[in-house]
Amino acid sequence: MLGRLVKLGWLLLVLVLASVGCTRPCDRLAERTCERRGASSQECLEMKNLAGKSGDEDQAHCREALSILEAAAAEGM
Repeated sequence: MLGRLVKLGWLLLVLVLASVGCTRPCDRLAERTCERRGASSQECLEMKNLAGKSGDEDQAHCREALSILEAAAAEGM
């Protein structure tokens, strides 16, 4: 019983730490752009700049773009 509680505690800790990270969709989109294009690329720099200025509507658009990218990756594109 205690072992299960310890495992559950660790799982909750991991989930909390994962959610504390980069949670804004535009930041995640910028991160992906920089991974694919390179940290010093024009695309990366522009995405980081835009992510820093993005409001709620922009975040919604970035969330949609991330969904499309994830769906394409799942299909092997």
